[in-house]
Amino acid sequence: MRFVKQLFRHDPANGVYGDCYRTVVACLLDLDHDHVPHRHEVLSNEEQCGAMDAFLRDRGVHTIRIALNGGDVDGALAVAATLSDGLPYLFSGQSRNGTNHVVIARDDRIIHDPSLDDSGIVGPTDVGQFWVEWLVLPLKGYPV
Repeated sequence: MRFVKQLFRHDPANGVYGDCYRTVVACLLDLDHDHVPHRHEVLSNEEQCGAMDAFLRDRGVHTIRIALNGGDVDGALAVAATLSDGLPYLFSGQSRNGTNHVVIARDDRIIHDPSLDDSGIVGPTDVGQFWVEWLVLPLKGYPV
């Protein structure tokens, strides 16, 4: 795992869509930004997840996602830590810039913020949830 910063800051008014998600995936998989897809267009959550899931499945990687409703950052990280057993995970919420954002966490703390201004996570996403995601490889012999 290597830590790099995102290439694009979120600025949809000027046709630029932040690439924090592809950046944390690249970090966790030890890939260059250019090897992980990113689109500069409005996509629904389902479309974004579907595109990234297809990219990951082509590489034998699956995503497990859970939503944590409400609460504060420390509480959400504490819950995620109990589920993660020391594994790094993607942690999504709202940044200090007022946009949805994703970082890498381990245990109950954020270990890497890919944002260009270290905007972090200060609360739940704009729909009131934190998201916790793990990138996993299926067990040998598991039908995929």
